[in-house]
Amino acid sequence: MLDKLVGGDEEAWKRFFEVFDSLIRSIVSWPKWHFSETIREDILQTVRMEIHKSLGRFRKDSSLEYFVKRICIHRCIDEIRKQVRERELMSPYDYTQAGSDYREMMAGTGLDFDPVLAVVLSERASALREILNDMDDTCKNTIESFYFKNQSYKEMAARFNISVITAGTRLAKCLDKLKIILRRNRFFREECLPTTDSHSNCNR
Repeated sequence: MLDKLVGGDEEAWKRFFEVFDSLIRSIVSWPKWHFSETIREDILQTVRMEIHKSLGRFRKDSSLEYFVKRICIHRCIDEIRKQVRERELMSPYDYTQAGSDYREMMAGTGLDFDPVLAVVLSERASALREILNDMDDTCKNTIESFYFKNQSYKEMAARFNISVITAGTRLAKCLDKLKIILRRNRFFREECLPTTDSHSNCNR
């Protein structure tokens, strides 16, 4: 099929986009981009044209799905950067308040705004919240207390009616469980896994 696509076979291209159009649309229509319908349609056309032009450079060491995703994300990021250059972009970010769920706010961005980093961090925040919600209550509450509520071991010990040593041991065991889960998640890398002495080891 790849040879037919590179050769310009119209029927092959029709089948290709029947398979991948839903993926392309889902990425371009991601709510956190905050694209208007007109901009989404423009990006869709740009993505389709770039796939046509770039497929000849596709290497089989990765999947076609990855190839398509990469083009989609890059073109969306290009649009974000364009908006940042042309005006002050309002970008979403996740945050927590003590005793409340994650909320999404809008923050003004300047010319130093990094859309790639914003996307990655936002996705990690959402993914981490989902992962924590699926963990047992003991680990969920322990990790939230230390990282999100910034409680010390002493404060955690008082809250859970345990010793300070037990609080530290429990957190370490829960983080080990969390690391195993995070390694299977596409939004996290090994260097970004949490530790007991810092909120993140991830460097830009």
